[in-house]
Amino acid sequence: MNGKNDIAIKRLKPANLQTIPRIRWHRHHRRQPLETNVEPPHLSTSQSISKAQQPPITSKSVSWAPQLVQPAQTVPATSSTVQLPTNNSPTWSGLINPLPPQIRRTYRPHPPKHVCVCSLVPSLASGLVVRPQMDPPFHPCDEAVIATNDDASDCKRSAVRLGYWKDEYIGYFVRNQDRKAPEINRGYFARVKGVEMCVEKFLKKTNDKCQIINLGCGFDTLYWRLRDTSHNVTNFLELDFPTVTARKCYMIKRNKTLLGRIHVEDGEVRLSPTDLHAPNYHIMGVDLRNIEEVENKLQQAEVDFKMPTILLAECVLVYIEPQNSQNLLKWLARRFESAVLVNYEQVNMNDRFGEVMLSNLRARGCSLAGVDACKSLDTQISRFLECGWHGCRAWDMVQVYQSLLPSERQRIERIEMLDETELLTQLFQHYCLVIAWVGELFQDIEITVEKRMSSLNIE
Repeated sequence: MNGKNDIAIKRLKPANLQTIPRIRWHRHHRRQPLETNVEPPHLSTSQSISKAQQPPITSKSVSWAPQLVQPAQTVPATSSTVQLPTNNSPTWSGLINPLPPQIRRTYRPHPPKHVCVCSLVPSLASGLVVRPQMDPPFHPCDEAVIATNDDASDCKRSAVRLGYWKDEYIGYFVRNQDRKAPEINRGYFARVKGVEMCVEKFLKKTNDKCQIINLGCGFDTLYWRLRDTSHNVTNFLELDFPTVTARKCYMIKRNKTLLGRIHVEDGEVRLSPTDLHAPNYHIMGVDLRNIEEVENKLQQAEVDFKMPTILLAECVLVYIEPQNSQNLLKWLARRFESAVLVNYEQVNMNDRFGEVMLSNLRARGCSLAGVDACKSLDTQISRFLECGWHGCRAWDMVQVYQSLLPSERQRIERIEMLDETELLTQLFQHYCLVIAWVGELFQDIEITVEKRMSSLNIE
């Protein structure tokens, strides 16, 4: 290698290529290779394209479209080679990646042990979005669903910067500092506080002897916010698409503050491209539609199915096809002996405002596959009861917002003035908080709105 920032790419000789070059990277040319002489890869029948559609090849640069990325082949690994996952594991591909897919399969990195692949290639570590490619079959809308994580994280960052609530960690995951509309900021405040209240009540009920499983976690920072309090749960798990968890693991790996908060003296932190395992904190890439894969991941994290567990799902089930979401809910209700599921999701989607919301999402290529369960609070409750949950209650966000302490509502209403409250009211009327349970922990939960003090009360 010519320098500490250069990467040597192992020379491969597959049968369908005449030559595979050695590409030399330099820190001043992170986006494109300096030297290459590559013939286009031979494509299968399903991936064939005309010559007119093939990307131009020059002596100095080559760029491959993401749809040309083929599944990784098994390449014998040596002690100095990091082999990318194959079979059911996600394979690495870049949305904007100058390496042809055959070369992306193996790297000889420095150092070779327990490092995220993002950090091995200078061009990728400098800002390009790296996504693990999920094995088919996957839904055409998955990329659009994954993108909603970035939108939600940006909105949370906007509200935090204005002082709606404290979150010292969201800035490590979100760089965008755009200011959102006051209605959006206040809506996310109600969402975050509603979920937090349920978690606080659950921790109080169990004296922290419990597990928290965040389904579709995105860049949520609840684990670190709980660490800043006196709470220390037995086990905390976060599940999401491998694409999302890969980015989250990489951000944690490169940040000493985040990494230091999950490290304990008597345990180790294990990192892979899409997963992170610490003594009481786990991030795992998984497709929630694959029950067998979900169970395997939970077993890897040493989940105790007999221990009281709270599951969080914020705008997750609505993106899953009804049959798949039913299978997941039935399996969770059957597998856990004592569990509570907190579901934040859309509701009242049959009216004009709901139709506009659906239209906006479809325009972005994002379809709400499970929207039938979001017609009303009754349909939300029926879904859980039909899937074997012992009980369920639901409130729209108007009720949740009104249940907050008056002093807290007055504080956040002074942050930004609303010209009209009608839009905020409509927004609150089309989101809800649903709590379902197996066992007896949360069967008494109810929202009460009092004149002097309002809160989520569990008698």
